[in-house]
Amino acid sequence: MPSSVEASEEILVKSDLGKCFSFFTDLANIGSCIPGCEKVDPIDSTTANFKVKLKVGYISKTFELKAKLKDVKPNEELSFSAEGSDADIGGHIDLCQRGEGTIGIRYTIEIKPLSVTGKTAISMIGKDLVKRQAREFASCVKAKIGTQVK
Repeated sequence: MPSSVEASEEILVKSDLGKCFSFFTDLANIGSCIPGCEKVDPIDSTTANFKVKLKVGYISKTFELKAKLKDVKPNEELSFSAEGSDADIGGHIDLCQRGEGTIGIRYTIEIKPLSVTGKTAISMIGKDLVKRQAREFASCVKAKIGTQVK
């Protein structure tokens, strides 16, 4: 049984580097693109409580997590972590200018389940689920901050 699962997505968007970076430093923006995120309660500019409902078929589970931005390098990269009673999550976002008005965004997430339910779900469907959610997150980001580049 894997102890964690990881997924990455890389996208190119037509946008401004500063606009992209600002998007990712606002936890409410991040929450708006997390599949199943029902609520974001900011605590301060780098910390927020998230309520995320995960649904697979007829089974659903709501997770409450405290998320924090960290290792922020303006217009380059940032990391985040989220902790809850069911899972610990870590992630990283890299931004790179790829030409006039084109930004490369690489998003990586790792989920480490803590509860028995989470560990069972990860062993059965975890990798596919996390990959699908990473794609959905990336698609939302594309729609909110720029036009997708093929």
